[in-house]
Amino acid sequence: KRNVLALIEEKSPNHKSVVWSPTPEEQRSGDIDGLSCQFVVKYDVDRKGKEQQIILVHEGYFVHFFAPENLSPLRKHVVFVLDYSYSMLGGKREQLEDAMFKILSDLDSKDYFSMIVFHDHTEAWSPTSTYSSAPGAVRIIAQPVLDGSFVIEATATNIAAAHSYLKQYTYFSLTNIMAALETGLQLSSIGSDLWEKESDPPQPVIVFLTDGQPTTGVTNLDAIISHTKALNTNKIQIFCLAFGEDADFDFLKKLSLTNHAFARKIYEAADASDQLNNFYKSISSPLLSNITFTYTPDQVDYSSRTKVDFLVFFNGSEIVVAGKINNQIKAKETIGELSGLTANGPEKYPIVIDVMSIVSVTRSTKTVGHLEKMWAYLKIQQLLDEADS
Repeated sequence: KRNVLALIEEKSPNHKSVVWSPTPEEQRSGDIDGLSCQFVVKYDVDRKGKEQQIILVHEGYFVHFFAPENLSPLRKHVVFVLDYSYSMLGGKREQLEDAMFKILSDLDSKDYFSMIVFHDHTEAWSPTSTYSSAPGAVRIIAQPVLDGSFVIEATATNIAAAHSYLKQYTYFSLTNIMAALETGLQLSSIGSDLWEKESDPPQPVIVFLTDGQPTTGVTNLDAIISHTKALNTNKIQIFCLAFGEDADFDFLKKLSLTNHAFARKIYEAADASDQLNNFYKSISSPLLSNITFTYTPDQVDYSSRTKVDFLVFFNGSEIVVAGKINNQIKAKETIGELSGLTANGPEKYPIVIDVMSIVSVTRSTKTVGHLEKMWAYLKIQQLLDEADS
């Protein structure tokens, strides 16, 4: 929600200012020690008349923005893998449970979820049983193997039971990250097998949260990354959350990049629960999967293109592709197509150069070189991500 202390002024059609200047009293209202939060400004480009695609062309470069709207969300299977080691004791656990209550409640009734907690061993929960990776472990009704019963329908009854399970769970001392990731990938694969013959199978997603580093099992970080990548044959997205200063964000970032996703830091602050919830909202509504941008070779320099294949598009996000383009390109010319899988089946969109995409950029000398700079930024960022993964 919008911060009531923020003042947004429109200086001109192309210029807005955001001023946030809380008084000392307002700063202390959130925390006795003052501000301890993130300052986030959310904005979007003007998409009037171009709701799905905006293509800018200037001096031999193009930048292609894609943000489809009015699509029905894909079903999803979210596997939550949560650190319940001793270091989570206290405020962090309370904030996690508050966030999970909101996150689980936001699941659609057509969605599925799985719940895994980990510490020195791993435990998966279902409404009728639990599975533990610890030898000889017995909790409630023990299940010796993982099966489809741990892929849970997001009904109100199951969500309430899952939240109660988290609230009553006890802590253990160590952190077995490798075992947790193995169990998460196993449950994702079980879900994929269940829906193998369906035309609109739920989109699998793993949300992995930890506040520390591996202390038992496989503890070598590079070994964890390489082993997880080898196990992830279905290309499941693993989104990592580094909760607090003790979490190794560089490791988690590399783990996510290697597994087709991204990582985020969750700061230890009064709004940590909101940070967790806001992160989940950013990936809670997949609209399109298996997306490919195909450009005509004689119009676009293939070697210059940035990334053109994407696993999933989430509502509220944006896909950006850039590259070098033929200077003789004309308005209303089709330069390719993009394809993807929607909730209603495969969909294709023509990629067409709009006359305004060319004219609006070249009218102002202030934009000279901007598209080339954006292309260079995206290309460098892509290469850095590839190096990290």
